[in-house]
Amino acid sequence: MSKQTMTKEMQEKVNEIATAVAKLRDKIDELEELAEQDAETVTEIEQELEIMQAEKDKATDVTEAKKLVKKVQELEEQIELQQGVNKAVANQRTGELEEIVQELFKVHNSAKLMYTALESEYKETVSVRSLKEDNETLREFAKGINHPFKFARSVLLDFGIVDKKNQNQRYNGTHLGQRELTTDLERLFTLETRRGNY
Repeated sequence: MSKQTMTKEMQEKVNEIATAVAKLRDKIDELEELAEQDAETVTEIEQELEIMQAEKDKATDVTEAKKLVKKVQELEEQIELQQGVNKAVANQRTGELEEIVQELFKVHNSAKLMYTALESEYKETVSVRSLKEDNETLREFAKGINHPFKFARSVLLDFGIVDKKNQNQRYNGTHLGQRELTTDLERLFTLETRRGNY
């Protein structure tokens, strides 16, 4: 396969990673918005509870006081139930987020393999004229692979999917503490040039 074809395929893979990152960002925005709505629901019930408690404290009739006590208890139960439902729904939503991260890791892993093959091709075909451009191309590809991985890793940590103590361990087959991709094309070319191999 030619260097140009491999470069084109690598760019397509980096674009695929960018699409996966956009999907992940959209899901995060959605989850944050829904969590905010869930919190607002609880806040509204708590405000209603405060009003009922104040009315209960001011009640001068026993019958009315009993009705207000019952209403206060119902609101307290409703808050507890709503918080439980919110937690269950948040866990479900986190599972959806986790699936998207897994998709991103899958694309990331295939991109790493492609990058390694592409870098080898570049090392074989580099010349003095193409060194700067080739080196920059590889660096941009590496950045397009590394940054999304770091972002997905931080999402796993921020949403509590992975504990901080396990941040450099394996997660569903992906090592979270893996080394970033870099290129040593320029350094190798310089060494080979000094040796007279180019």
